[in-house]
Order: sequence, then C-alpha cells, then structure tokens
Amino acid sequence: FLIWQPAVSYMTQHFPLGKLVSINCICWGLVLLGQGFVKNYAGFMVLRFFQGIFEACVLPSFLVMCSIYWTREEQSFRSAFWFNSCAGILGGLFAYAMGHFHPAPGY
Repeated sequence: FLIWQPAVSYMTQHFPLGKLVSINCICWGLVLLGQGFVKNYAGFMVLRFFQGIFEACVLPSFLVMCSIYWTREEQSFRSAFWFNSCAGILGGLFAYAMGHFHPAPGY
C-alpha cells in the first residue's frame, strides 16, 4: 500500500483521472471477488498484495479530485475526510495494545 502510493500519485497527474479510478475500482473489485474463491494461504496473500496495490490508488486520486472541484480554502477541510481513513492504520495498533494492557495489581 505505502510503497505503491508514490507511483499512483505520478499516474494521477499524467493519466486521465476518471479512467484511472474506474479501471482501478474494477480491478479492486475483481481482487476482492477472487478472495472468496481462493483455497490456500499463498493465494490469499497474493490477492492481499494486489488489494493493497489497488487500494493505494484511492487516497491520491481522491485528493486530486478535491483539488479539481473545491477552492483552496475548502480543500483542507475536505482532504481531512480522506486522511481520516489513514487513522485505521494506527487505530488497529492501539486497539491491539489496549487489548493486551494489564492493569497494575491492587486496582
């Protein structure tokens, strides 16, 4: 996901955005569909790798869409909604840490 995002950022600036996003969404959907039919762990990990590649297209392309449709003053507020999805990366780690937290004895 994070490794592929710079390449996708380049592609969003050099290719038609509508075609890039639509092709990406179709491929992303096919990968998700394939995960329902996979029979072993290796196949599942390959599909998860490709899912990360196709998910990497979402944030940069939606930020470019924000820059097209909204003014500079509105972009920061709108972009905060796209970056809010990145909070899930750290949220999972915090949830794991809280699940393994043991309070001090005596409480």
